[in-house]
Formats: sequence, structure tokens, C-alpha cells
Amino acid sequence: MAHTIESLVKRRQRWIDVNKENNFEEGIKRLLTELYPDNAHFIYELLQNAEDTCASAVRFTLSNEEIGFEHNGERLFDLLDVESITSIGASTKRDDPTLIGKFGVGFKAVFAYTSTPEIHSGDFHFRIQDLVVPVTNGVKINSFVNKETRIIIPFDHPTKLPPQAVEEIKNGLQDLGDNTLLFLNHIHLIEYSLPDGSLGSLERIKRKNGDMEIRVSHPGGEKTVTHWLRYQKDVDVDDEDGKTKTCRIAIAYSVQREDKKKDHPKWKIIPVEHAQVSIYFPAEKETSKLRFHIHAPFASTVARDSVRDCEANRQLRNCIAELVVDSLTDIRDRGMLTMGFLAVLPNQTDSLSGFYEPIRAAVVGAFKAERFTPTRSGTHAPADGLYRGPAKIAEVLSDEDLSLLTICEPPLWAANPPQQNQREDRFLDSLEIDSWGWSELSSTISQTGDDERETIEAWIAQKDDAWVLRFYALLGEACEEHSEYLYADDLRIVRIEVDQSIEHVLPQEAFFPTEHGIAPTRDIRFVKPTVYSTGRSVAQRDFAVAFLEHIGVRTFDEKTDIELRLGFYPPDSIVGAYYKEIAQFVVYWKKNEDTELFKKHTFLLGELSNGKLYWRMPEQLCMDLPFEETGLKELMTIHKKDVLWGGYKDKLNEKQYADFKSFLRAVGVMYRVNVSQAPIWYNPQRQEIMKGLGGTRKTSTCINEDYSIDNLDRYLKLQTISASRLVWQALVEADSRVSKARYRPNQEYLTQEIDSQLIYHLKNCKWIPDKSGAFYKAKDMTRDDLRTDFPYDDRNGLLTAIGFGGRANELSEEYISQNYEAKKMGFESADEALKLAQLARLIRDSGHSLDSLLDQYRPNLEQIQPSFPSRPVANPERRQEHLGEQLNDAPDKVYEKRERSVRTTNGAIDPITWLRSQYTNEADQMVCQICKEEMPFRKRDGTHYFEKKEVLSKKYLPKEHEAQYLALCPLCAAMYEEFLKSVDDAMADLKAKLVSTGDCEVPITLGDQETSIRFVETHLHDLKVIIG
Repeated sequence: MAHTIESLVKRRQRWIDVNKENNFEEGIKRLLTELYPDNAHFIYELLQNAEDTCASAVRFTLSNEEIGFEHNGERLFDLLDVESITSIGASTKRDDPTLIGKFGVGFKAVFAYTSTPEIHSGDFHFRIQDLVVPVTNGVKINSFVNKETRIIIPFDHPTKLPPQAVEEIKNGLQDLGDNTLLFLNHIHLIEYSLPDGSLGSLERIKRKNGDMEIRVSHPGGEKTVTHWLRYQKDVDVDDEDGKTKTCRIAIAYSVQREDKKKDHPKWKIIPVEHAQVSIYFPAEKETSKLRFHIHAPFASTVARDSVRDCEANRQLRNCIAELVVDSLTDIRDRGMLTMGFLAVLPNQTDSLSGFYEPIRAAVVGAFKAERFTPTRSGTHAPADGLYRGPAKIAEVLSDEDLSLLTICEPPLWAANPPQQNQREDRFLDSLEIDSWGWSELSSTISQTGDDERETIEAWIAQKDDAWVLRFYALLGEACEEHSEYLYADDLRIVRIEVDQSIEHVLPQEAFFPTEHGIAPTRDIRFVKPTVYSTGRSVAQRDFAVAFLEHIGVRTFDEKTDIELRLGFYPPDSIVGAYYKEIAQFVVYWKKNEDTELFKKHTFLLGELSNGKLYWRMPEQLCMDLPFEETGLKELMTIHKKDVLWGGYKDKLNEKQYADFKSFLRAVGVMYRVNVSQAPIWYNPQRQEIMKGLGGTRKTSTCINEDYSIDNLDRYLKLQTISASRLVWQALVEADSRVSKARYRPNQEYLTQEIDSQLIYHLKNCKWIPDKSGAFYKAKDMTRDDLRTDFPYDDRNGLLTAIGFGGRANELSEEYISQNYEAKKMGFESADEALKLAQLARLIRDSGHSLDSLLDQYRPNLEQIQPSFPSRPVANPERRQEHLGEQLNDAPDKVYEKRERSVRTTNGAIDPITWLRSQYTNEADQMVCQICKEEMPFRKRDGTHYFEKKEVLSKKYLPKEHEAQYLALCPLCAAMYEEFLKSVDDAMADLKAKLVSTGDCEVPITLGDQETSIRFVETHLHDLKVIIG
């Protein structure tokens, strides 16, 4: 350290002379003055020096020749300051957390505009030459400088002319913003004057509790006043040298007046659109993407325009995050932690950089764990204990209501933002608050046990009508607008009014009053109108009605009245008005043709053999005399239905009685037997229709159709007139389609036909009585033999289908002659020739030729795929036991190390012979298991050539057995080896499919080809045992 300024001058001059001697002078000057990229950066450096001396006011005076800077700092220059300001990279700043400078080169920014700046402070008055030499000779001393520090910067730079300097500095002064003063502790006033005499100023006015006001006035611009809420604290961090340093950090929120009241104005915190990071002054190139200003003495570039990523800065960043969290308590206690304040806080859509993201994480963590999240009740609570839901639900269900439904302590509702997808909403999203919306509302009401049901019923019972209407409307909106499933049939939550008192009943017990004024026949409970018809809007009323209808409340109308009466009849007596009501039921049915209303109700009387009467549903009864002679009474042991009581005839007039009989048929009382669909598996001829289709995949295009009459075999075995007459009537009235059973597994196959079960049984049983009462097969009867109550009607062709009169036709001379001629022409019979002649006429009439039909059906051996063989498993249990014995005796696979690994145990089995026997069909065609085509050629011995391939790799098949192989054509074998056997994952997948399949066809992929492996039943059974 120099003891006098003269000794300092000598030492610095020696350094200058050495630099000049080495031609370093210009390089060093350019290096130091170009460290500051923006114009007039020295303004901030001068403000820094003033702040460090505890100055409260500063002033810039700009003229066309120079700029002067004065401040009223408490500390004037001493020799150490002279040495510091003229040095390079050496700072004399004390360990004060409020001091700014560090690098010792900041003041050098003035040399971008001057070569000889002057400094007047205390006893020191000097000019700096050659960047580092303080010169006192020729420096004028004014009278006032002993009280202030004054710096004069003449525009004598060799390359930057005065007009350019004036313009840049003027712009720099006018660009000073309110955040210039925001994080300074001492300077509260900045004034400046321009060459034209215009004035500008920035002033910070400190209020209580950290509030401050900053007034800015620039020439030609509007005066602005901004308000800020600043928080700051001193923290200890370890710097890059490993030393602990105390630093002052701060944050500042923008505050805006919310109302116009002067006495007690209300304030709110608002987001800052372009919030900045400050290192006392704004770091122009640093972007935080926060919506409030932050400050810390970050390690930065020399120009203090950006923050470096280093450990010390990360410590400062973490301290700022803690300060933001600390500020939340004060903001809440001030009443400013509102829904609007959430827009100030960072959310995940802000895409903060990795350096600033911990600030967001700290805020989110605090809101989750502490009482910071605004609630609908106006308080604050930890987000982890709250729910978010649609405003419509929260408007109806209070915190106490939600507490009852969720068994949680209030407060429970988080406040809702004014609009979705705004900053407030996105911040709430980041808190991951549990949702309680339409789905939760519906499931809570629907899924109730006994205790929950009683709780909900008691809860609704103590609410007023207006709330109940809103609640009904809410549930209706859940169903109608949000497609929620809601079940409340067992909840007594429908409000009714009885004798001016309120009750709650099940939905099916309550009704809306009819608009037509139909008087109820007994006590009816009507929903209280004020819980569905007096809402504040049409939509609300509609939703309330929709909910009640959804859970089973109905309008009381004629249909409802009848339905109630249908369910009213006591089990042991007949009400006096019963027959009158029966007549009303018939009238309603004739008018509305509504049979479903009656089918499932017990309202008809059945008579047992002992004469007792019982209430029955229509489907439990059959009709016989006196209504009409059906013969069903004597067949009760077969159809298991009681006989309808005959006493109705005496209780109804003639017209009512006639309509009543039609009504009985319509609602399902049995009066005949009907032909209906039946499972084809019971058809005695089913093997013919399914030949060669065992294990074939069935799809949605499958046709599986057969027809019969329920209990047909029992009716036929009786050989009674009444039973046969019922069958005869069903036959002659049936559709012609019922003559055939039809089957195909999928659309790739032609539909096969055989006689339906109906035709088969009626053709082969003696069931038709002649006039003497003897029973014969259909073929042995003629029209002349029929009784009069068996009318002959073959318009549907079903009498012909069962062979009626066939024997007589066969014996007639004309038929014998026709049959002879037909056989000579190659037909099986005259009937076949007649059918083909009819077919020929139809083909000609349609404009086609017989040749085209022949071409269509003439066999083409190249196009017809061979039928896949079928080998059903006769006794699976025994076969599995036998196969287990074989596997126990089967040798393990053994390989010997020769020139290559050679399997030596495969001679113990003969898969070639085994596979040939499995996959050769009845036409002596051997079929490939993958392409399902015949093997491509036969060998000289006449047998098919094919390749055997083990279905899985050796890790899955440790034993030797024939069933482990596939029979494949050469092409499929090569593709199987390439695309499946060589891929471990494919082998594992195929093994899983084989174990789990219930079909004989297993899908596989060979390259880009989707195909399958098809097995005969015995092969797949054995293979599953082996690998299972």
C-alpha cells in the first residue's frame, strides 16, 4: 500500500512505462473498457460506488462536454480508495453484506467515454490518466467538494466523439427503471439533468412493513408510481474460495391498489410480466421466468449482466427459495394470499430452467404441507388435505356436507379459480390436490352399505326444500351431462308431503302428479313440488326431474295406475272389484297394445286338479276349455303350466269375454305349441353337417341354426289326439325355413344343410292319427286318412318335407314310371329331377344359363382346399395318463460333442410315421399344418414328402416324443425355422399360447404374414400335456 499519493503515482507510472515498452498499453485499455457490453454501463458503476458509501441521494448532470456525478455519501475518499479506484482486480470493500463491488475493474467502464476522469472527495482531488495513474497537477478545486463526492467525466475519448457520448448517456439515464432502486438500501433519490435543461428523477419512498413506493419521472414521459412489497434477509454462503460469506438477499412483489378507498385502501399482489434477476441492479441478460423480482449478490460476469452456474450461486438460489416460502406467512396474515396471488407463483407451464426450478419446488412443497392454500370457506389449509371439484358441486355441498360424505375433517374444498387454464388454475394443478367431482359424487351416492345409507338419508332429511332441489339437480346433471352411472333405488331420499309433514320414501314409492287429472284408486305418494318445480332456472328444474326419473320416480298416469293394481292382489282372496279391473286391463291393452306391462305380474287365476285357485303370471298358465279346445289341460305334466280358471266366462259379458281371450294370447298364456330355434348339437344328423370342421375357428359370421318344438319327443311318445293336433297345428303354421338346420363356422365356408330336428323327428315317428285313431308315420298317411281336425295345408312345404304321403306316391304306377326314367337320366329319383327342372326354370328366368351354374359348381382341384383331418380325443383323462407313462419312459435329449453338436437320442421315436397318420385325411391327402394345403408332391413310393419340425426349441422340450413335431411343407418349414425357431421371445410367446389355447388353431406371425398352426385334437392334447 502506498503511504502517499505521490508514491502511488510513481509506482503506477513505472507500470505504464513497462506496458508501453512491451506494446501492452492499447490491449489492456481495450480489454478493460470492453468488458461492459451495453452503452453507458458506467452509470450503474457510479451508483454502486455511491451505495457503498451510504449515499441517500445522487445527481447526474449531463452537458455536451461532460457528465458530472455527485452523491452525499457518508464516507469520503481516503488513500485506500484512491489506490482501489486506480487499480486493476483489487478491491478494498469490507466484509459488509450490503457492499456491492468485488472485481476492482467496475469503475474502468468510464474509460469507454473519457481518458481523464476527475474525482473530488474529501481531501483528494485528482485526475486519472492511463487508466491507473492518479494525477493532482492542474486539477481545479471547487469550494463545495469537501461536503460531497463529485466525479467529472469529460468526453475526451479518442474514438467516441462527444455527440455520440451524449446520446448514449442520455438514453441510459432515461432507461433507468423502478427496479434500479428496488434492492438498494441507501440511495432513495436519483436526479439527472440533460443538456437541454430537462430534468428526470427516480425516488423510493419507504412505507411500513416492507412496503415501498417508487416514483419515476423521465423527460417527455408520464410520471409513474409503483408499489412493492420487499422481503430481505442476511444469509451465510460458502464462496468459491471456501470461505463463509454473509450476503443479503431479497425478493420484491408488485402490489396494486384493489379499491378506491383512501382511508383504508385494499392492496393485492400482481404478477410482474418481465420480472428480473438483480445483482443489486438488473442483470439484463439473466431470465428467471418468475413473476416477481429477486436479488442476491450472485457470482456473475464482470458486467453483472448474467448469473454463473456455480455452487455459491446455488446456495444463494436455495436461500431465495426459503425466503419466498417465508414470505408466504406474512402475505397470508396481511390478507393478500388470495386466489389472485397464485398467479404470481411459478407453475409447471412456466418451464423454469434447472437453476430456478427449486424455487418452484419449494413453493409447491410449502403449499402442500402448510396452511397456505386458499379454501372455499375463506381460510387457508394444506393442499394435501383438500379436494378440488367443479364449482357447481362446491356451491351445493358445503365443507360440512363433503366431510360427511368423505369422512374427513373440514375445511375440505379448495377455492376455485375464476377461470380454468389461467395461471391460478395451473398452480393449483401443480399442487396435485385430490379431485372430488361428478364421478366421486355419483359413486358415493350409489355405493352405500346399511350404515352409509342411513347417514345419507338422515343428512338429506334435515335439509330445506331449496337445498334438496339443488341437490337433485346436481345429481341429474351428473347423469344427463356427464354420463355418470347413479344407483339410488334403495335410498329413501325422495321427499313427499303427507298431512303437511315431510317424509322420505324409496323412488319406486313416489310419483309425479299427472297432467291429465287421473284420480288415484288408492293412497298415492306424490313428490313435493317445491323440490323439483320451483328452481331458479328451467335447466335446474329439468335436471331435478331427470334425476328423480332416473332413480325410478314415475308420473302417475293410467299405466301407472294399472301397474299398481296388478301388484296389489292379496295371495288368499279375490278383491270384489277384480273382474271389473280385468275388463279395464283388456281395454287398456286394446288401446295401447302394451303387453310387457302384464307379462311379469301375478294377476290371473289358475285352477289346480283339486279345484283350488292360485294367483299366477300369464306365462305360468295354459288355456283350454271353456275358452277353446287346445288339449293342453291333459298335457300339464309335459309343459308344466297350470290351467287358466274357467270361471272368467261367467264374470264377463260376451264382448269382454271375446276380447279377454285375445288378451290372454297376447300376454303369454299358452294356447298352442310353437316351433322355435334349438341347439344344433341335439340334431341326430349333426355329424353330417360338421364333417371335417372339428376345431375350425368360429367367428361372428358363424351360422348355427336348427328348429324344434319344446318337449317334442314327449308329445310324440304320448300318441294322443290332443298332443298330435298341437304339433300338427304348429307344423302347418310355421315358416318354411324351419325345415332345415344350417351350419358354417365362418364366412370362409359354404353353409351346410340337413333336416332340422323338427323334420327329422316328425319324419321318423308314428304320431299322426287316422280317422280310426291309429297312429302312423307321415309317409304312411294320405290326405284321405286325415281326421277333420287335422286340416291339410302344405303351403309352407313342411308336410312334403316330413314325407307326408310318400309311400302312396312311391307305389303309384305314374311315380314308378317317372322314377325309372329319372334314374336312366342320372337322377336319384323323380323328385330330384323335378326339383332340378324347377331350378333350371328359375335360372333361365333370371337371365342366366345352366352352363354358368355348372362352371360355378364343377370341381376345380387346384382351387379346392383339402379338408383338414379330425382326430377327436375319445378319453382325455386316459390319454393323458397314458402319455404321462410314455414321457416317464422317454429318454432325455442327449447331445455328443463331435465336430458339431449331434443329437443322439432322436432314434428312439418315429415322428414321420406318427405325423403322416395324424395329418392324412379321408381323401388320402396329407395337409400342411400352417398353410393347410396338400403337401406339394409325392415321393416315388407314393407317400407325401413333408418336413418335420419341432414345435419349440430344445430348452422347452427336454424329452423325446412324436407329439413335439409339426408336419410342414418345405416352404412353411423354412419360414418357421427363420421367423420363429430362431427367436427366443417368439418361442416363449408360442409356448404360452399353446398352453392357454382352447382352440385347435394357434395364431402365429411369419415375417409380415399373419397365419396359424392347426392341430388335430389328439395332437394338441398330447402337446399341451408335454409342455404344460
